[in-house]
Amino acid sequence: MSAPRLALDVGGTKLAAALVDAAGEVLRCARCPTPPAAVWDAVSGVLSEAAARHRCAGSASAAAARSTRRRAP
Repeated sequence: MSAPRLALDVGGTKLAAALVDAAGEVLRCARCPTPPAAVWDAVSGVLSEAAARHRCAGSASAAAARSTRRRAP
């Protein structure tokens, strides 16, 4: 059996992390509001909470990106 994977979703309103097994079942999850500052401290917290007492084989993440380019008319 392979070790579970840790997933992270960084959004504009919330951070979410989940520990997922090879079959895609969520073993543990954690979330918190995305803070206006100290985002990486909050990311560390949700990852630690989701992975508590588990050894992970890998990780995945997703984040929304804000473009600073102007769109063509």
